[in-house]
Amino acid sequence: MLGTCKKVTISKDDTVILDGAGDKKEIEERCEQERLAKLSGGVAMFKIGGASEAKVSEKKDRVTDALTTTKAAVEEGIVPGGGVALLYAAKEFDKLPTTNFDQKIGVQIIQNALKAGSNVGLLLRGLKREDIQRGQVCGFICARKFTCSQYVL
Repeated sequence: MLGTCKKVTISKDDTVILDGAGDKKEIEERCEQERLAKLSGGVAMFKIGGASEAKVSEKKDRVTDALTTTKAAVEEGIVPGGGVALLYAAKEFDKLPTTNFDQKIGVQIIQNALKAGSNVGLLLRGLKREDIQRGQVCGFICARKFTCSQYVL
């Protein structure tokens, strides 16, 4: 039992509890358990409509994509967008102990690649060297390797 009260009035839209008495912490814990249960084991039904069959199909695809993304986020965790996670990863390389110059250069190459984010994809899609901005990191795919270099214009 979570607590007692003098009077409860329940309507279609509201529940009013008068003179409630109980352990607030226990009540909050119980509410959190219920919320978690609803999130982890819930079932949802979507009714999708549109002016044409094509619009219905497009909306259905959007819902499917949103569900897939949500499932992946719940299973694998959520990271900030816009390449922010890559920037955090690049900072972590500062903590890596390097014993010689070659190792430092290797760490810098990896950091530059992480900081470049989606810019690598631009080159792979056919961006020309003259279109690359100052300090932008570019990648080249070989048969089995991925190598990086930085152009400083």
